[in-house]
Amino acid sequence: MLLSHLGKYRIIKWLGGGQFGDVYLAFDTILEKEFALKVARMRQDDILMLKDEARLLASLDHKNIVRFYNIDNIDGSFIMVLEYIQGFSLRSVLVQGKIELTRAIKIVNQCLEALDYAHHKNIFHRDLKPENILITESDLVKITDFGLAKFIRPGSISASIAGTPIYMAPEAWQGIFLPQSDIYSLGAIFYEMLTQKPPFLAETLEQIRTAVLKKSPIAPSLLNPMVPLWLEKIIMDALAKDPEKRIKSASEFLSALNKAAQSISVTVTKTTPILEDKFNLSSQQKEIINSTADKILVLGGAGTGKTTTLIYKVYALIKDKKLEPDSILIVTFTKKAAEDIKVRLEKLFGHEMRDLWLGTLHTICYRILKREAPHLDFSEDFEILEDSLPILRKLVPKIGAPKLRLIAERIEHYKSKLVSPKMALTNCENEWQKTCALVYQQYEDYLKENNLMDFDDLIYYTAKLLENPALLKDYASKFKGILVDELQDLTPAQYKIIQLLSSYHNRIFLTGDEDQSIYEWRGAHPEYVIEATKDFPNIQTFVLTQNFRVPQGIWRLATNLISKNKSHKAKPILLLKEETENVELFSGDNELDEVYFLTKMIRRLIEKENKTYADMAVLYRTNSQSRIYEEGLAKERIPYSVIGTERFSEREEVKYLVDFLKAVLKKDITLALPTITWLLGIKSQKPEADRIRHRRIKAVETLNLIFQGEMKLTVAEVLELILKQSGFIDRLKKDGSISAQNRLQNILELLNVAKDFSLAELDLFLTHLLLLENLELVDWGKNTVKLMTVHSAKGLEFPIVFLVGMVEGVFPLMKNLVSPKTLAEERRLCFVAITRATERLFISYPKRFRHRPVDPSRFIAEMLGY
Repeated sequence: MLLSHLGKYRIIKWLGGGQFGDVYLAFDTILEKEFALKVARMRQDDILMLKDEARLLASLDHKNIVRFYNIDNIDGSFIMVLEYIQGFSLRSVLVQGKIELTRAIKIVNQCLEALDYAHHKNIFHRDLKPENILITESDLVKITDFGLAKFIRPGSISASIAGTPIYMAPEAWQGIFLPQSDIYSLGAIFYEMLTQKPPFLAETLEQIRTAVLKKSPIAPSLLNPMVPLWLEKIIMDALAKDPEKRIKSASEFLSALNKAAQSISVTVTKTTPILEDKFNLSSQQKEIINSTADKILVLGGAGTGKTTTLIYKVYALIKDKKLEPDSILIVTFTKKAAEDIKVRLEKLFGHEMRDLWLGTLHTICYRILKREAPHLDFSEDFEILEDSLPILRKLVPKIGAPKLRLIAERIEHYKSKLVSPKMALTNCENEWQKTCALVYQQYEDYLKENNLMDFDDLIYYTAKLLENPALLKDYASKFKGILVDELQDLTPAQYKIIQLLSSYHNRIFLTGDEDQSIYEWRGAHPEYVIEATKDFPNIQTFVLTQNFRVPQGIWRLATNLISKNKSHKAKPILLLKEETENVELFSGDNELDEVYFLTKMIRRLIEKENKTYADMAVLYRTNSQSRIYEEGLAKERIPYSVIGTERFSEREEVKYLVDFLKAVLKKDITLALPTITWLLGIKSQKPEADRIRHRRIKAVETLNLIFQGEMKLTVAEVLELILKQSGFIDRLKKDGSISAQNRLQNILELLNVAKDFSLAELDLFLTHLLLLENLELVDWGKNTVKLMTVHSAKGLEFPIVFLVGMVEGVFPLMKNLVSPKTLAEERRLCFVAITRATERLFISYPKRFRHRPVDPSRFIAEMLGY
């Protein structure tokens, strides 16, 4: 924590940060009341300019506006004292999908009342977006950050991306702000609430600007047939490009809504709860949620609502069982799944859920190890090793790279089964195993000597730690409710941790599906779905049989396929989606034919069926297959995003910038010099030009100021400074190549992740970055076709799925044809691919693959029932 006190305010916690400053929840020790404090990171002349504006903002006193109480100068920092809102943002509601019509109108109504009040005082918002619209526990809308956008420092990189251009009025792009500018922004938000898409989406800032200035948005009723024409007209009038032709004022907008809304019997002046209906569940789900059993196992196929049931069980534990959020542990397979669960829970409760222990087991174990590492002879500031291969090469230089990779996999296998180096050496059956065990011992000794842990160690050492009876009691007694999603994906070490942590209160909730086990090659043990009934005595088992997501035609293919696995146990399934023609099979003469089919079909879906690019995903078995589909989509100018080709932290520009941040953390300029040199583009020992030399000196001077604490910055702003001083961003923009654009996108993603961390939390940010998953970095609202492997698609769903490259030897992989066990996992992987589609499925394969004739995948015949 950066601060513990500010004058009379006791800092409770850091809530976030942005271009304006850091935000803290603080307790006024005199008034004995909680407030939100904005601590400005601004130059003195900026602060003087802000004072007059702050006095004006303090005059805003309206039930739909976050109250601005006071400004102050404490310990040399400019402080804004604001009302603390316990609730959630409109963005968290939008993440869940389209908002029901009457609810959307009531939200917009309250926003208009706030704008009407502020505009009469000649105060404009300037940056209205879903993130600035808050909803309190009593379902009252509160708009925050009126007028603050004008104080973001001009010229910063974040200034160009933090303001959410998709909500900016045409005149705002020219620096002109009018009352009608806020009307446009609210119209864009209204549009997105009803359609789940902003009016304009594009790949670049310039493309968005062009669209806002020159293009018309798609009529909302085409994206959501439930939008009536009278409401569509109001929204389109609010989005008029010419301010003179736009709805003139908030009161006019409000009057139009009040008058027209009478046709659907909506009284827009009355606020009703925005939370989703607690009882909008199937009878099976309600039975599980209302069960008084402490130990529950929920089984069900893809699309049967296992995760939804888990979410409502958490709700019941807190609301009905009165458990405190910090006594509940929720384990998910991916961090994206954890974030989705968090958002849905916050929607249910009506406020943020900061105290839950929620995340992947790696994330949970990291939290435990940061507290207890000294018990393992590690210090609390241990670092996470991202890649074991460089260390292994250093330890055993005589072993070639292919064998070294096999040894690394063997070490990962040992740790997943809680096998220590000593145990591995004792149980060797041949020379190869002995070699692996000896290298394992060297590797572990090196890590401990250097206070390092790899990703597998996070699980391995936590399991070892919990063998200590005193520590086990501390944690097992803490967690009064443990809920685990995707039981079939746990390794023995992970399963052991779950068993240990649930041993005190014996309250556990598990979900699983053997048919979706696709990580056995990583050490996952799908049999836990069955073994849990023995390992947790008296556990009550429920089977969900209603499929909410997958259409009948697609489900038929999936069940035909998975029934070929001998271990598969048929489950009764009631399909709730109607039978339609939703599956198409295509075979091309070669890969180019297949790509042509893909691009042609995407164009047809966009132009003839009013689909969006974001509705579609292209799935393939391995990352190496993506190139030809990328080239085909690029050639046809179809926007796309590739997901999961490499870890974000392994990308060159990210590595250099992270090394720079490590230098800042350790206050060691020598560690920062390689990054500065790389950013400046210095590739030789030749004398530097004056311009380069000046930039190097400025970068070092900036570092010294940061070290001395003379600059109050977020992590993102530290990066911005060095990027701007080096001229690196400008060079990337001028380059224009695909490679340069990819680098720029990676840097912007890094800045976006970094903006929520203060410099005092730099060590936490660096760890967060290492544990970050590619799925977390994807802008799911961006209107692009998503390209990814089937493994990356686990847990996701798309209206339209293209399953491509379905040839024998690729899917299933040739190396996995040799044993029934590995072939069964390939079949489960294909089952997962098929069931990602919620409306349409296209399966394609070329008759020639990489210039040689190939057979179609055996899975195609199996899907068809042969």
